[in-house]
Amino acid sequence: MKKVWSILLALVLVASIAGCKSEPKATKLVIWAFTDELKKVVEDYKAANPGIEVTFSIIPNEEYPTKLRPVLRSGTGAPDIFLGEAAYVRRFALEGQWAKLSKEFPKMTKQYEAQAPAYVVDLGRDADGDIVAMSWQATPGGFFYKRSVAKEALGTDDPDEISAMLSTTDKLLETAEKLKAKGKFLLPGFGSWYNVARAARKTGFVDGSNNLVVDPALTEYMDFAKTLRDSGYTAKVGQWSPGWFGNMAKHDVFMYVLPTWGLHYVIKKNAGDTAGDWAVASGPASYFWGGTWMGMYKGSKAKNLAHDFINMLCVDAEYMEKYTRDTGDFMSNLAVDEIMANEEGEPFLGGQNHYKYFMKEAKNITPGLLTRYDLDLDSMFGNVANSYVEGKMTKEEAIADFKANVKNAYPEINVD
Repeated sequence: MKKVWSILLALVLVASIAGCKSEPKATKLVIWAFTDELKKVVEDYKAANPGIEVTFSIIPNEEYPTKLRPVLRSGTGAPDIFLGEAAYVRRFALEGQWAKLSKEFPKMTKQYEAQAPAYVVDLGRDADGDIVAMSWQATPGGFFYKRSVAKEALGTDDPDEISAMLSTTDKLLETAEKLKAKGKFLLPGFGSWYNVARAARKTGFVDGSNNLVVDPALTEYMDFAKTLRDSGYTAKVGQWSPGWFGNMAKHDVFMYVLPTWGLHYVIKKNAGDTAGDWAVASGPASYFWGGTWMGMYKGSKAKNLAHDFINMLCVDAEYMEKYTRDTGDFMSNLAVDEIMANEEGEPFLGGQNHYKYFMKEAKNITPGLLTRYDLDLDSMFGNVANSYVEGKMTKEEAIADFKANVKNAYPEINVD
């Protein structure tokens, strides 16, 4: 009898195994991006994962959201991983197409939360507070100045002393007047200061009740920018214009307001023979500018591969240290940044260690200010602020115009 039962049990097990159709392991990973930053990362991932085929597509930024949304909604041809930049990462995070990483891969996200600046983590959360996108970088801002101009007009080039001179609006204007007396400009133009003003806000453009908020920091920016222009404290060149770039190699403009990536990809490329004559100081507010986040498509069939890729670049300290040494990027892993902060300084900055500086700034950035509407509202506000600064509108007219534009574009926002 025992023998019969053994045979029957064996037959049941064989039938059970035969009836189970195991899912084939994914061997292909598809990534969509709007930047070539990940080219080397993709090659490193493939080298560490032989047999995995990675398709990496770069789509021009201006076309990226338009091409991405239809495939995500239909699920046909959707990438396993897709990126979002700071300008629209909140919109992506709230649209529900990224997988809830906090729920599906809690070990990875807990480690990420423990090591990344709060504002970086916050921007990748969905409406439920779950992490859906992660970034390998943080992009705190700096106030990059020329040491020779500082010595000539201000009597010192010490970053701590310069930071004290830039710590409030009143002190900034005093500093600008000293520079003007020596024939120098505080800034090339007022445009980039908007990033500082945005960071100084207490409330984002839209509050929890969907009311439009014009924070006092923004109206103060309008007045500050007009004072800069009318008092001759700027070279009156537009941001990203030939004159804006050209002044980096000259000694007429004292300071540029730029984030981490501005050092390597903007200033160094346009500084001419001024290498070593630069330093970075703090200003009246800690701000950030830009950044790139990545998440996995909620319908991906290769989530484990996507997890491994995201984990390698956004959590794995060993790989992140290699990445920052290769690129000079400031990482979202503050433990890695700490390693870099304890090494020799940057020759271009006269030996100053910018990692140490950016670590302090990253920790001071206020999270929770960006909304899904910011890409458009920033543009709208910037346009009316420019009109006011250039004397084409009164401040009251500019703010009223901004509110009317918001109401027209987004009827769901409550505008007083």
